Amino acid sequence: MYFSDWKFRIESLLDEKECLNVLTESRPTADENLIEVFNEKDRRARGLIIRHLGQSALTIAKENRNQPAKTLWQALGAVYENNTPSNQLHLLKQLMYSKMKEEDKIEKHFAEMDRLVSELRAAKVVCAQDPQFLSLVLLLSMPPSFDTVVTAITVMTLTELTYEGVKAKLQNYNVN
Repeated sequence: MYFSDWKFRIESLLDEKECLNVLTESRPTADENLIEVFNEKDRRARGLIIRHLGQSALTIAKENRNQPAKTLWQALGAVYENNTPSNQLHLLKQLMYSKMKEEDKIEKHFAEMDRLVSELRAAKVVCAQDPQFLSLVLLLSMPPSFDTVVTAITVMTLTELTYEGVKAKLQNYNVN
């Protein structure tokens, strides 16, 4: 599993368990009741994070044993959210060179493209936020049997060109 996917799942779980805020907020200092509530949420968040770590990440949890959940979360991000130029280039290359084969299922291709886009966004690559750029890359990744629909899509205005919209049009073409 990729860190960005794991992170999303854990954030959703912490939100469901009403303790996500401990990852972004500072511990209160004045009101004893607020401190107690925060500490309980922090213990809950730490426990949930640790229970959902893989074996290789447990070392980080052990190193941050007596730290708040926020510190553990930041330590995990520092190790697994790879924002280096080298990783950004690697992911961007994977996206740019991704090509669907004629025999591939379009859903599988979309899932791989979505994964790469998600990883690029997690790595803070700016172009991964641009819907027109992503749409054009997706169109370039399609096999020759999609040339007709790709041509039709490329005559749309740039404001109409969204990643999800292009996926829907390609999916509709694939069904017909």
